[in-house]
Amino acid sequence: MSLQAADRSAHRLRSVAQGPSPGEVRRAGHSMVTALRTAVPLVAGLLIVALTVSLGNWQTRRAQEKADLQQRFNLLARGGLVAARASDLPAPGQPLRLEGEWLAQHSVLLDNRTQGGRAGYHVLTPLRLADGSGTVLVNRGWVAAGPARAQLPNPPVPAGRVALEGIAGDPHSRYFELGDATPQGRVWQNLDFERYA
Repeated sequence: MSLQAADRSAHRLRSVAQGPSPGEVRRAGHSMVTALRTAVPLVAGLLIVALTVSLGNWQTRRAQEKADLQQRFNLLARGGLVAARASDLPAPGQPLRLEGEWLAQHSVLLDNRTQGGRAGYHVLTPLRLADGSGTVLVNRGWVAAGPARAQLPNPPVPAGRVALEGIAGDPHSRYFELGDATPQGRVWQNLDFERYA
């Protein structure tokens, strides 16, 4: 081996033993920072694309669910009105015809129901069926809240026998509750059938 080759080998051995030079460390750190600056926006962009696709799929599923529900309501409506007994469990959306007398003293107001941007209540009143089969709870519609929460609306209830046409609702739908939702007199946050009974 020549002296020059031995000198180069010795220089390489010293370089390996001493580790990278400060310039090499700076270049390595700079390339790592550059890689992070490129990777972070790329990963963030991919996450946003995945989230957007997921939300789009969710919206499509919701639209299909609503279309299926409307189709089911249309099929039920073609069958015409059904005279239901209190013990019947008609499908949600089934058109019904009921006859009986209101039990106005047992009406309740479901709170926090808005309509047209205004706060109000859904008025629920039991109807004792004329066929003697029992009582059904009827959502008589929405009524606006008074100017103060202490002033509860008192919608009129027709006396005597009435005939109604409507659709069967889902009695199990609930709204989210924060804290204690114990009914305050006639005002309820959610309808709990066992408590109501």
